[in-house]
Amino acid sequence: MTVSETAADTIAIQEADGPAGAAGATPQAPPASESVAAENPAGEGDTGDPSSGDAGANEKPLPSIISFNHKFFESINDPAFRLSEHTGEPGLFFHLSEGDVVLSIPGIVREFKLEKTDDGDMLELINECLRFVNEVRIGDPVPPEILTGKASWEVSPRHRQIAYGRLTLQLVAWISGEELDSSNTDDMMRSTEDPDTKKRVNDAFGKAAEALGIGHERRNEVIDLITTLADELCHVEALREQVMRVRMTRTKIEKLRSLYSNDQTISDIANPVCKLMNTAVSTLEEPILQVDGQTGEILPLLRNIAPQVRFVREMRDELYCRLRVWSNIFTSWEGVRIARSPENEELLRETYRFLAPRYMPTDDWILLGKLYSDDDNKSAMRW
Repeated sequence: MTVSETAADTIAIQEADGPAGAAGATPQAPPASESVAAENPAGEGDTGDPSSGDAGANEKPLPSIISFNHKFFESINDPAFRLSEHTGEPGLFFHLSEGDVVLSIPGIVREFKLEKTDDGDMLELINECLRFVNEVRIGDPVPPEILTGKASWEVSPRHRQIAYGRLTLQLVAWISGEELDSSNTDDMMRSTEDPDTKKRVNDAFGKAAEALGIGHERRNEVIDLITTLADELCHVEALREQVMRVRMTRTKIEKLRSLYSNDQTISDIANPVCKLMNTAVSTLEEPILQVDGQTGEILPLLRNIAPQVRFVREMRDELYCRLRVWSNIFTSWEGVRIARSPENEELLRETYRFLAPRYMPTDDWILLGKLYSDDDNKSAMRW
């Protein structure tokens, strides 16, 4: 049992009437005389809209394993669902004697009349699965992000310590009235090891319990709430480090651009790459800024933990899906020596090809894409 599940058994939360997180809805604090917990603070196991406690109540549960009823899926050789390298669209990839075949999911639904069938629903589910995994095969489990809201990927103990430390220091800042400076993670973690800080954190648990209306003697429930939140926010801390890797890659590219400032040919590549990297950094930082803003006020956070956990998970999944595709770029730029070389020039071109379809303004990318559409995927049969 995880720490969040342990906390869920001991702490309860009162949620606002109506969908939490619906447009215009503001989470309501529970009456001071009531407990501050509910059995399921994160809405785990809810297969409906995570922003609504009632959504999905009348819907059939999601399957936990990928499977199909139509015999077509059993008749093909080595089928796998993946995103196309050329279009980014999901498709069914398999082999025939004539060569590789790629079938679009809408084409499959149309050809086999799978609209409003279990198989049609399964294909829609596969679309969602491909946000979190590179490939889906028949018999694979559905990612837990879809089934329970929990992350399918692990973080290090260090990331959990950072998340827990950030939350406890927010408690201390709430009592002292001082603003928490958490911009430097290493400094923040050293602060949590200070004996005086540890004493202030210990005192803060009791004062928070009093502020929540449950009494100082129930301070352990506040500790459980903090642990529950840390169990969620630790994934954001891990992703924060990945965004820092994007920033470090941008710095290397800017230095390389400076070396080629008198080379018009390479500057024509390096300048757009730097511009696109700025857009990428801003885009990737936005979910983290939203989480930091939403979780910055510690008492409202503790009073309304369920909608906050759902919000954190939504931002976590959004950022995780955006960062998954960066692994090859990180590998390519790590260890690069900042110098003029044919290898670095090609790496700039490779980086541009990666960034353009993701961070170039849509109209510009559509226009550019038309120039190359005739060359896309000629080696594969498409339906």
